Amino acid sequence: MLVIEDTFANQQVLRAQITSLGCLPVIAPDAAQASILFAQNCYDLILMDCDLPDQDGYSLTMQLRALEQQLGRSRCPIIAISALTGDQHHARCMAAGMDGIAGKPIGLNTLREVIEAWCEVVLVVPCEQDLISPCDETQIYREIARDLGNLVKALALRDRQLACSSAHRVHGAASVMEWGILAESSETLENLLRAQVSWDDPAYAYTVKALLAHWKVISCGTSLEVLKVSELNG
Repeated sequence: MLVIEDTFANQQVLRAQITSLGCLPVIAPDAAQASILFAQNCYDLILMDCDLPDQDGYSLTMQLRALEQQLGRSRCPIIAISALTGDQHHARCMAAGMDGIAGKPIGLNTLREVIEAWCEVVLVVPCEQDLISPCDETQIYREIARDLGNLVKALALRDRQLACSSAHRVHGAASVMEWGILAESSETLENLLRAQVSWDDPAYAYTVKALLAHWKVISCGTSLEVLKVSELNG
């Protein structure tokens, strides 16, 4: 199973879930790596993140479908995994050639249902004591800290594209780690940015303050220097 996902937290959780279900995950962190892996191997199922760093999942799906035809392969099911919702997102996924949509974060039972439906297998959800846990929480914290740092800097520089991308990454990672307040705050920021809300709106400062305050709590008091916020004052 090919998992195309750039956020480390999501990679780790999906890897653990898929392995717990007795399946073999192959992780592609970006569109470029996914294209190489898809050209070299046949997969029973692809889970496709729609917001990758080098290419969106919609255009990547169209690219993979074209390669599929070129190589004379049978159709591989491609399922979107995204925090995005709504009719527009659904239409874009279907137009691109995807076969279904699963929301993020994707629960173990939902993942099992997706695999069973598209791979025509029967899987058994393991007992809680047999579940595999994400193996590198230190790296997960480090990546979220980096994304938060990028978010703060992008907001200070009024770089809407970078800020939106960073907020989206924080939202995805916080959701899969079940950090509700952090996920809610980052989603609020992402919505403000996508809606092109004026930079002078106080909602930005209020939301960032709440986001960073909660991060300090869940990261056991990790200093703001780790987020490189000090660079803003240089």
